[in-house]
Amino acid sequence: MTSQNTSRPQALRPLSHGTIGWVLFFAFSAIYLGLTVFANRDFTQGRFCIHMDELLTLDGVKDILHAPNKKAFLNAVTEGNTHCYGRILWNISAIFSFIPEKIGGLQGQLIATRSLHALFLLASYWILIFTFIRSPVLRAIALLALFAIPSTPYYATLPKPEPLQLFWMACFFYWAVKKNYAFSWHWIFLGFAVGTKISALPWIAVLGLVSLSRANISSLLKAAGAFLTGFFISEPWTLAHGLKGFPVWFHWAMLNATHDSDDITTTWKSWINHMLHHWTGLPAPLMLAIGLLAGLLIFMVLWNFSKKELSEWHVGPSKGLVPILLGCVHLVLIIFVVKRLWDFYLHPAMVFLIVGFISLAEVQLLPNGRENRRTRLTFWIAIFLTVGIIFSSVFGSAQNIARLILLGRRSQTDTFKTKYQEYQFVVKALDTISNSLGRPFSVFYDPKIYVPDSNAKYKIQNFPGYFLYWFSGWDFVILSHQLTPQGAPPSPTSVENQEYPLALQTFDQHVGPDGLCKMAPCYMEIPWESSSIHLYARQDLAPLVKAKFLSIFQQKK
Repeated sequence: MTSQNTSRPQALRPLSHGTIGWVLFFAFSAIYLGLTVFANRDFTQGRFCIHMDELLTLDGVKDILHAPNKKAFLNAVTEGNTHCYGRILWNISAIFSFIPEKIGGLQGQLIATRSLHALFLLASYWILIFTFIRSPVLRAIALLALFAIPSTPYYATLPKPEPLQLFWMACFFYWAVKKNYAFSWHWIFLGFAVGTKISALPWIAVLGLVSLSRANISSLLKAAGAFLTGFFISEPWTLAHGLKGFPVWFHWAMLNATHDSDDITTTWKSWINHMLHHWTGLPAPLMLAIGLLAGLLIFMVLWNFSKKELSEWHVGPSKGLVPILLGCVHLVLIIFVVKRLWDFYLHPAMVFLIVGFISLAEVQLLPNGRENRRTRLTFWIAIFLTVGIIFSSVFGSAQNIARLILLGRRSQTDTFKTKYQEYQFVVKALDTISNSLGRPFSVFYDPKIYVPDSNAKYKIQNFPGYFLYWFSGWDFVILSHQLTPQGAPPSPTSVENQEYPLALQTFDQHVGPDGLCKMAPCYMEIPWESSSIHLYARQDLAPLVKAKFLSIFQQKK
C-alpha cells in the first residue's frame, strides 16, 4: 500500500494541500453570497411584479405576519390555503423575515425570504461536501461544481421548497454517515424533507433498504417515530385532522405533479436530448464522456470489493455510493414520469450525484482511509472524471455568474419598464372608473401581466390558464394577448391545449361588437393603446368605460 501511495503522480499532491483548498472554498462561497445579495435586492418594487411561484410564499408569510387575531394566526401557521408544500416552508420564512418586514415592509420581507432560501441552499452544499469529501481542494472543486448547476441561480433567488428540503437531507446524511446508515433518531430530518415537499417520498424506500442490514426492532421504532415527528412538524395540519389528514395532504401534493405545461409527447428520450443539447450548454460529447466515466467509476469501485466487503458497499471509503443511488433514483423518476422539460426538477439529483462522484473519486486519488484494492485503471478513470468535472464547473459557473448579474438588473430592462408603464396606466384607469361608477367592482386579471392588489374600490381575481368563466359576470376582464383568440395557440400536444377549444368557444359566445353577443352576460372590448393587454367590459358598463378610457388615453398623449 505504501509504495502504491508514494508512486502517485506529483501533480496530485496539491489535492492534500489545506491552504489552497480553504482559500478557494471560501472565495467561491463569498462570490456566491455577493451575487445572490445583488440579485435578490432587485425586483422588489411591489407585489405586482413578483413571479407567480414567489407570490405563493410571499402571501403565505404575509398571512402569518399580519394575522388579525389569534385564530387567523393559528390557521395561517397550520393550514393556510394550500398544502402543495409543507407549512414549514412558510413558518420558517415568517420567523426569519419578521424583523426585516417590520423595518422595510414588503421589500424587507422579499429580500429576507429570498436570502433565507439562498442560505439554505449554500448550507446544504456545505454540509454535504464536509460529510462526504475530506480533501480541502476537492471540497472547493465540489462547491464550484454545485454552483455550476444551471438551476442554482433559480433556487438562490426564488423562494421554493427545494433549498429547505436539500438542507434537511444534508443534515440527514451528516448523521447517517456517522452512524453507518443505521436506523436512528436522525430520520427526523427525512421526515422534515418529505413534509417540506412530497418529491422526497421515494427517498424513504432507498434509504430504508440501505439501512436494513443494520436494522432491529428498537432502531426501526426509533427511526419511525423520529420520521413522523419531523413530518408532523413540517405539516401539522395532517396531525390535527387525524386519519383523514394524510390522504388529503397526499392529494394536495399530487395535484402539483401535473401542470398545464405538460406535453404528452415528452418521453425519456426528450429528457436525454434536452440534457445533452440544451441544459448546460456544454458540448454533447463532453457530457457523454463525463457520464461514461462516472458509470465506469461506479463499476470499478464495486468490482474491487471482495465478497466480504460487498456487504459494506455503502460505508467507509465508498459512502459516496448512497447519494449517487439517491440521485439516480430521482433522475430516473423525473425522466420517465415528468412531462415538462423544466431544468430545475433535475437539481436535487445533480447535487447528490456531484457530491457522490467526487467522494468516490477522492478515494481513488488520495490515500484516505482503507483502500479497496485500487487498480491503476480505476485511478485514471477518477483522474479524467475529476478533470471533466473541473472543466464543466468553470464553464457552468461563468454562465451562472452572468445569470445572477442579469437577475440583479431585472428592473432595468426595457421589458420591465414597458410592463410597469402599462401597469401604472391600468391602475390609473381602474381608479378613474371607480370614481365614475361610485361603487366597488370586480375584475378578472390575467396573472401573466402585472396584477394590481385588491382594495376598497375594486376586487382583483386571477388564476392561471385560459379564461373560461365569462358566465360568472365579472364587471371587467383584463387578459394578456396570449389568452385571446388573436394570441398564438398552444402546442397541440400540450395539456393546455385541452382547454383552448373551450376558451375559443366561450369567448365567441360572450364577447361581441357593441356589447352584442350570443350568450349573456355580454362583453365588449374597450379600445386600448397596448397590443399586449386587452380590456373587456360588461355590456351595461361598456359605454361609460369606453368614454373614460378615451379620455385617459387623450390625457396621456
